[in-house]
Amino acid sequence: MFIRHTLYANKGRDIIKANIFKRIIVGVILLSLILPFFSYDVAKAASSKSPPLSTIEEIHAAFPESYWESLDALKAKHPNWKFVAFNTGLKWERLFDSDAEAYPSRNLAYGYVGGELYFPTSWYSTEIPGSYNWAANNWTKYDNGSWLQASEEAIAYCMDPRNFLDEVQVFQFLDTAAALDPTDAEKAIKTILKSEHYMQSGEQADLYDIIDDEGVKRYLTFPQALAQIGAELGLNQITLASRLYQENSGGSSPLVSGTREFTTEDGKVISGGYYNYFNIGASGNSNGAIIENGLQTAYRCGWDTRYKSLKGGAEEIMKSFVNRGQTTTYSQKFSVDSSSSRLFWGQYMQNITAPQTESQNVYKAFVAAEALDADLTFIIPIFADMPDECPRPEKDGNPNYKLGSIYIDGESISNFNMDTLEYSLDTDEGSIRINALAYAGTTDITYTDPVTKEVITQAGKLKSTINLNTGKNVIELACTAENGDVRIYKLNVTSTYVPETTEPEEPKEEPTTPPTEPPATEPPKPPETDETQPPETEPPVTEPEVTEPEPEPSDPTPPPTEDEEEDVVTPGKYLDANQDGEWDIFDVAVIYSHILGTAQLEDWQLELCDVNHDKSVDIFDASVIYQHILGHIKLKAYE
Repeated sequence: MFIRHTLYANKGRDIIKANIFKRIIVGVILLSLILPFFSYDVAKAASSKSPPLSTIEEIHAAFPESYWESLDALKAKHPNWKFVAFNTGLKWERLFDSDAEAYPSRNLAYGYVGGELYFPTSWYSTEIPGSYNWAANNWTKYDNGSWLQASEEAIAYCMDPRNFLDEVQVFQFLDTAAALDPTDAEKAIKTILKSEHYMQSGEQADLYDIIDDEGVKRYLTFPQALAQIGAELGLNQITLASRLYQENSGGSSPLVSGTREFTTEDGKVISGGYYNYFNIGASGNSNGAIIENGLQTAYRCGWDTRYKSLKGGAEEIMKSFVNRGQTTTYSQKFSVDSSSSRLFWGQYMQNITAPQTESQNVYKAFVAAEALDADLTFIIPIFADMPDECPRPEKDGNPNYKLGSIYIDGESISNFNMDTLEYSLDTDEGSIRINALAYAGTTDITYTDPVTKEVITQAGKLKSTINLNTGKNVIELACTAENGDVRIYKLNVTSTYVPETTEPEEPKEEPTTPPTEPPATEPPKPPETDETQPPETEPPVTEPEVTEPEPEPSDPTPPPTEDEEEDVVTPGKYLDANQDGEWDIFDVAVIYSHILGTAQLEDWQLELCDVNHDKSVDIFDASVIYQHILGHIKLKAYE
């Protein structure tokens, strides 16, 4: 009995445990179903779109007040236009997280044109990882070398819909999931595709579609082909043509020539015959890689005619974007639907200004087609907690405000790093000699002397003697970049130096100086005039003509010592490389920077650094300067 009872009890406990386990499983399943609705980024019900709104009252009820003025003006000018309020379900600040729009290379801005930056420097990031090389003083180049990482300020400007609610730029919000009549579309497309390549006849361009099983070709012009393709797919033909022009404006890319040789992913060499007009899959960090990847995509998709490339690219846009709710140019660049599995990364292009460029082309095409007052719908995104404004970045100038080194009394600060902003050191002297070198010659370095309160500023490199109080001295090196940004390096210097106390007692030796008051207070004493006679006769005997200081003029222009400072340095004033008036370890650093490629020297610097006169700046010149530092030779440092 005892044994049976025990077995029954154990079985009962097992049943209870099983029931509890089942309840836990059910609870976990329920939580997995409920929690996504509370998840900020992946909430299925977080985003929503209003129906097309046609009245001012409806618009004001659906959009934030900061949108009203611009939308009211558009509605007044174009009564047939409708607006959809797209609540993205995202807070504005979320856009700039490292996994969102601030992800490296997700947003690029056009960079160098003829050696000059296309935008002000504030358009380009120095903070997003990998975007800027502080030591080399330049930006990282992407794709074909013409693109740079966009700054958060530039991204914010391009993503704020309120910046583009005018008659032209609003077309980046045009709903493209509706085709125009092919005849009207063809007329409008001709205003966009103006290059010689797109003006060819269908037969000249070898542009045709096959209309029967026997392979009979029907030649089409580019406008005809796009008008037909858009009508078949239900895709706005004007925006399709604008996208084509954005990707291949002149039609001269190797991706559309049909003659470019490439290698397939499995190693097969293809001599040509493939086309990729919409640059589908064309990405990489060089022109060669971009073209190779784009042609591999064309080969994989079977785009061996121009028509197949046009239609295949349009189908890809339809499948990957329009059918997934990204029906505007804006949303195809900025994937901001929080309910989408493609949140942030599901973008067609990296160029942050592409929606602005395409909207201009689309607007012009609608004007040419006399369709500007048609029944058009615009889908405009809304974000929570938006700032009052996100203005266009205008600040310009070199942004580099970092120091490459700080030397105190000839020795580098221990564990110096460009991003470590505070250091502490001790000294038993009443002053220190500082040498601080900025990565950019355009950086002003400023400090205030703790004792004299004098403000000292030098460009590119600070070389100065700083006076110290006894005890703790806080010295702030304010590094101001050319664009106005400031970084402060703080030096906490504790000095144990105590000035000599004998100097204040010197006034007690006043008897050695001739009295001045008696002659002024005792003129009525004639008997003492005898005592005034010796001075009248003594001048020939005394030594008033002692001229011990006279040797000083024999060297009227001695060169400055190491402790003397020059407030203004100009190329050519000195003969050393860094123009501080002496050949030292810093001149060696200049040469090494040139050898390593981390700095570009001016022609006059190259001439000065060539101290061995072999017409090149290399390790041998650095060796000559070392010989000077060791005292084996002497280099001239002054004119």
